[in-house]
Amino acid sequence: MIFTPVEHEGDLLVDGGVVNNLPVDVARDAGADRVIAVELVHAFPHEPPDDMAELGFLSFSIMLKYSMKHHAEDADVLIAPDLRGYSSMDLSPHEELIRLGTEATRAQLQGIRDLL
Repeated sequence: MIFTPVEHEGDLLVDGGVVNNLPVDVARDAGADRVIAVELVHAFPHEPPDDMAELGFLSFSIMLKYSMKHHAEDADVLIAPDLRGYSSMDLSPHEELIRLGTEATRAQLQGIRDLL
């Protein structure tokens, strides 16, 4: 888990990715007529995990990817940068990640324009 759970007014709050990593339904329930979603789960490695920690992280990523697939279908536009080769635990190549996100967004510009 990336963020430490926090207690607030008697409830224990955890990172939303634990339950709903692409909350398109939450946006719709809040009244959004149009939803542009961004999928940021990295691609899976081609090599088997080296240890139990990597196996656990891979299992969690597979669970998130599966959950996101169902929510992504409800988005009007899905932006999904190609994150193969990048880890969600390492943000040091931020300029390259921004470039990938920009490219993925540009690829969806017509769909975004169609929402207007």
